[in-house]
Amino acid sequence: MRIVSNKVEMNNEEETKCRPKELDKTIVEYNKGKRTITCFCGEKVSYSIVPHLKKCHTEKWRDWKATFVVLKNKGYSWKDIMRLFRAGDGKLLFSWTVIETSVKEEIESGREKYVPVMQREVKRWEPSNFEIEKTTVWNFPKRGDWATHSGNYRGNWPPQIPRNLIMRYTQEEDVIVDAFAGGGTTLIEAWLLKRKSIGLDISKLAIQTMQAKLNEMEKLASEDRRIQLDMNCRPKVINADALELSAVLAQNGVNSAKLVCAHPPYLDSIKYTINNKSDLALAREPDIFYSKIRDFCREVKKILAIDGVCAILIGDTRKRGEIVPIGLNVLNIFLSEGFALDNIVIKTQNRDSSKEFWIGHRSNILLMAHEYLFILRKA
Repeated sequence: MRIVSNKVEMNNEEETKCRPKELDKTIVEYNKGKRTITCFCGEKVSYSIVPHLKKCHTEKWRDWKATFVVLKNKGYSWKDIMRLFRAGDGKLLFSWTVIETSVKEEIESGREKYVPVMQREVKRWEPSNFEIEKTTVWNFPKRGDWATHSGNYRGNWPPQIPRNLIMRYTQEEDVIVDAFAGGGTTLIEAWLLKRKSIGLDISKLAIQTMQAKLNEMEKLASEDRRIQLDMNCRPKVINADALELSAVLAQNGVNSAKLVCAHPPYLDSIKYTINNKSDLALAREPDIFYSKIRDFCREVKKILAIDGVCAILIGDTRKRGEIVPIGLNVLNIFLSEGFALDNIVIKTQNRDSSKEFWIGHRSNILLMAHEYLFILRKA
């Protein structure tokens, strides 16, 4: 076994130990577009084996889900795990989203924890040849990978965005709040740039991801002469709802923030939790989503400093093949609640996996390659 970047590479023998033997007796067949799975117990089911596993092999399914978490902790991607859990005939048994959902279920229930393997070294602590953006179109073909940044948390923004915002709108020791902190990208940048920061997220997986990255960052920095982190600026991570922002900050002795960052869900495009009713990503109807965004907007207004800035990265989505203009609707909510628009930045999307679905789906469809970054101030 060896560590490559932040993934543990296991040899064939070690991977075989992680792979349940029952999979070898499982068969996936396709006939005229119909998918049939023969379970290791001999029973045949249609389309998905998961309901059958939950009902008839409860303990076995729980063991498999625990193994998903073990592999995730070793740095395996959702697709790596999906491939390892192939059926005996070599066909895929689960989609990678089933793996992801199962891991989230185990973490949210408290049965398992996400404690990923640490990197052995940091190649560089700062970006090479970084220049602050000077136009309203931002394009980052390659996601920044300095310090302990990684793209292993779905939906997190590239570190180039918070670095630009922090350097342009704040000074050292200012307070920065990320209300949808996700994988902790903003917090890492704030610490590197000597700003105090607080990250909130409703997802336990996000919280454990952030804690792991920050702990890793602290340990690696303590062993590296190239960097000296200011421990007075060590970020705080809080498992809380963004709609309770002002109360959460008050409980932690923070009355205002110079910069509030927000990268909320794009409706239900990515489900960040499984059962949390407060999760914006579980608001399937736009009206419910926009109502919660309005509540969040009012929370931001309570804690944003008079000379502060709120930066929101938001994109659009499709429902039944039609565009839902989430970005413009969110902007109108903030404007109607007394915010002034300082800038609109168009960020190009370079890694949207949904493109694979829409390519060839309809010949006249345009692939969405944009997100909006709204820079807002109190009016």
